Amino acid sequence: KRGEVVLWPLNMAVQPIQQLSLDTGAEIGFVWFFRSMPDAPSTTVRIFDRNEYYTVHGQNAVFTAKTVYHTTTVLKYLGKGENKLESIALSKPNFESFVRDLLLVLQYRVEVYQCKSKAHNDWTLTYKASPGNLHQLEDIIFGSSEMSTSSCVLAAKLTNENGQRAVGVAYTDSATRHLGVLEFVDNDQFTNMEGLLVQLCPKECLVVANDNSPDAAKLRQVLQRSSVLITERKKAEFACKDIVQDLNRLLRLEEKSSAAQMSEVDLKHAMSSLSALIKYLE
Repeated sequence: KRGEVVLWPLNMAVQPIQQLSLDTGAEIGFVWFFRSMPDAPSTTVRIFDRNEYYTVHGQNAVFTAKTVYHTTTVLKYLGKGENKLESIALSKPNFESFVRDLLLVLQYRVEVYQCKSKAHNDWTLTYKASPGNLHQLEDIIFGSSEMSTSSCVLAAKLTNENGQRAVGVAYTDSATRHLGVLEFVDNDQFTNMEGLLVQLCPKECLVVANDNSPDAAKLRQVLQRSSVLITERKKAEFACKDIVQDLNRLLRLEEKSSAAQMSEVDLKHAMSSLSALIKYLE
């Protein structure tokens, strides 16, 4: 279950604790920058690349301390008084092991930030990955070995037409480089959707953000029961007006064999999901 992370069988080869060393000015500037960042979902861990080592802060730092070192006594604090910030440093081996377990075991998202200007604490999101989209951190996760894992990610859009509950789905698997789409009618328990999850074993599912309908709530329950990470995307990303152009580009189709000729393009709800999926993976 989400949150019961201590029950996961993590296989980390924990290295000695990395020391966090910043001068007073750098501490104050970074704390101000970190506090100004927008909130992230509880299943997202933000990591800061400091060249020779990495740091994690706030509640992410508390989670990291418990997960990597199994104790919070390793936490350090930046700043003073009420504004002090929980922090922890990770050596490169611990960082790589932690990222691997976050993505492949715990089903978390990872964001890695790098600093363009130390004088101004100009931190920029450089890499990000999720269980269904490992591409940007594949070298860290798998190194130079031949090890790989399936990272199927899907997108689902709910509709109700003529009194029938319909689901438009698009999915892709990084291992097979396969794109798939389908539409189907489902019941109020989303039995067909649950069956699809069993077949595809996705790591992640994109859904329309801020959909508070009963059907959306039930779909979330089904996804959570199947241990699928839920990622909300803006409703506009499910618009499929450019889908033919996107498919022509991705599939490298020439004008004479345009994606417009594919019968699947008529599956408008599945195409909406495919549009969101393409935007997410790019």
